[in-house]
Amino acid sequence: MDVEAILDNKNIESFTNSINDINRIIEYLRDINVPSYHSRMNSHYFKSQGLVYDMDSLYDWYIKFINNILRNIRRYEVDYCFTFGQIKDLLKFEPNIKITYVQNGKCFEVKL
Repeated sequence: MDVEAILDNKNIESFTNSINDINRIIEYLRDINVPSYHSRMNSHYFKSQGLVYDMDSLYDWYIKFINNILRNIRRYEVDYCFTFGQIKDLLKFEPNIKITYVQNGKCFEVKL
């Protein structure tokens, strides 16, 4: 199984044959993880021609999504994410999170 090729594919259903495959990918993400010295994902605001957009960009929405999960799991609550990319970003800030794939929900349960 070529984990890097699998991670390039966004559709989890197209390659997951078993929970063991998912667990191997999660372990691979833990191995390549480079922890951040920040406690949360930083937000960037985009400016165009000196104007700040009133609407949040998708990047800003994503940052809020990741930071919300971090806040919840640091309160020792359970939260959920949906992609390996999100897991990779969460591991940067909380390398010791517990990750469980929820088959019927097609999502990942994350907690400390």
